[in-house]
Amino acid sequence: MGYGYYSTVKTVDTSGELLMSGGQQNSFFLVKNLGPATVFIGGVVNPEAPPTADQSSTGGYPLDEGESTQIPTWAADSRDLYGITAEGTAYVAILSMD
Repeated sequence: MGYGYYSTVKTVDTSGELLMSGGQQNSFFLVKNLGPATVFIGGVVNPEAPPTADQSSTGGYPLDEGESTQIPTWAADSRDLYGITAEGTAYVAILSMD
């Protein structure tokens, strides 16, 4: 266990982007939408697709420009987290601690 911090910025668009891989040893992730578009975050809807960018049953959790959320993780958690926009591009900052 490293007990350190890791940060990155991911580009998210209408095709979807893997934000965090499951099974990492991190204890939490802070995810902040730097904008300018709303980012919908969530797990895979099926093995081939990220969440959809809407409020349907397959839609992700909306993270508006400037909003952030903390996501706790566990080493045994194998779920991936994706982000997608309805239109345009957004930038998502991620800070994790292990």
